[in-house]
Amino acid sequence: MTREQQRQLRQQVLSVVHLFIAGKWTPPSYKATTALLNNQKISTSRGNPWTQKRLFRFLQNAGYSGLWGLSKVKNKPKVKPAL
Repeated sequence: MTREQQRQLRQQVLSVVHLFIAGKWTPPSYKATTALLNNQKISTSRGNPWTQKRLFRFLQNAGYSGLWGLSKVKNKPKVKPAL
């Protein structure tokens, strides 16, 4: 997978998760969120299914403090530019 493909996948995952948790009083559980990603056939960049720990680490690496941190974002999240 090229870096551009990884960047696009990251944006897709962040968008799907943000739409899933947007407008809810409290963010849904990691279990429900990973089930949503796996049901929509969105895999990790290595082609594996999502787990709760992988989703947590993915959000941390994207600069969010988990689902709670992503739920505080008003607009659609942006992907950090590659260094």
